[in-house]
Amino acid sequence: DARFRNELSMVKQLGGHTILVCRGSNPSWYAQAEWLNRQPQWLRPLLLWFLPEVAAVHVSERDWIGWQFDYVIHNNGDLDQLQARIDEIVAELNQSH
Repeated sequence: DARFRNELSMVKQLGGHTILVCRGSNPSWYAQAEWLNRQPQWLRPLLLWFLPEVAAVHVSERDWIGWQFDYVIHNNGDLDQLQARIDEIVAELNQSH
């Protein structure tokens, strides 16, 4: 479980892969957080003044938004379906190495 860009970067630097598991639709503030995360780091605190809905969300719930994950799993099924998709990804990664 990684929630911050520095954690995701470390996973990549160590040769790992990142997987986003999402369920349902994105929250109403998601697009604004995605836009915010494309801005320079030094500017983000100032911009949060103009994005109160995003500012109300803890940074650990929004820092990763916009990250280019290696895989995205839309987890709208049951636990067995999630496990099957993870198994597919692991098998794919094992074949490529």
